[in-house]
Amino acid sequence: MTLVRSRRNTRDARQCVRYDFLGAPLWMTDSVPRDCIPDCAACGARLVFEMQLMPHLITALRLPMSWGTIAVYVCPTSCRRDELVDEFAFVQAGY
Repeated sequence: MTLVRSRRNTRDARQCVRYDFLGAPLWMTDSVPRDCIPDCAACGARLVFEMQLMPHLITALRLPMSWGTIAVYVCPTSCRRDELVDEFAFVQAGY
């Protein structure tokens, strides 16, 4: 776990969703997947970070799964308000 993530999560370890539009996710490790974030399929803009699902969500919802964090990326312009557009979620494995 990175030091930044560790310090931020210490504030509230029960955090399930972290919202930080145009911010950056708190990764589980220093190995960050920078090149796998696609462009918007509708307008071609580079997708940006919007929120992440934190590991405590698994416990809170009693889900039978395991992951470290899920970072959600969206179109920065919300280009297609009249129809659904695919967004992108990167699942980083836990320890």
